[in-house]
Amino acid sequence: MTARLILLLCVLFLAGCASAPFEKTLDARVINIDPTAAVNEFRESAPDNFRMLQTITFHYGPMAFSGLGFAEVDTRERTFSVVCMNHMGVKIFEVYGNKEEINAPFVMDELKRGGNVALAVGEDIKRIYYDLVPAVDATVEKEKYRILFRQPSGKGIMEYAFAGIGYRLVEKTYYEDNIAVWRVSYYEYMDDNGKLYPGGIVMDNFRFSYRLIIRLKEIYK
Repeated sequence: MTARLILLLCVLFLAGCASAPFEKTLDARVINIDPTAAVNEFRESAPDNFRMLQTITFHYGPMAFSGLGFAEVDTRERTFSVVCMNHMGVKIFEVYGNKEEINAPFVMDELKRGGNVALAVGEDIKRIYYDLVPAVDATVEKEKYRILFRQPSGKGIMEYAFAGIGYRLVEKTYYEDNIAVWRVSYYEYMDDNGKLYPGGIVMDNFRFSYRLIIRLKEIYK
């Protein structure tokens, strides 16, 4: 690994140690917005496949690990791979998968405590990047500044929240027995050749009691 990349990892590690200072989504009234049109517009702007450089901060109980993540995602084929290294270039975890299975060929020892967290992270990566729009038969509720879509999913209910200028996806939350099991929050969308990418993502897994904070650094073609 070159000295330049090690320096970049150190800088990103220090930046990742802070909390998630993403800009709050601006309020925009939704009373006159067609929910179907908002979803269709967002669907058209969502990328099918991409490779990204990210900073990833992993909060797990009293522990926190920060590093540089390389992610490759194909939403059509439903495949992904993510490798995360710390500021010294040491691998924190590696996980990849498809629509049928998830594999974690490497995970640091600290993350092996308290259950198979690496596989849970793999599932959460799929939750972050796949299924970004509700089904056509989802129920719709309008709040003052948000459009909520709800639909059955597994043993529970999936809720999508669209809000802000452009009425984009800002939250996905999965509930079982009216209790949130996990939630993804999306911030600071950026446009790259007509496709939208969230500049900041917060993934809260309440079942495993951890949080992923992801900051987009670069998009690769």
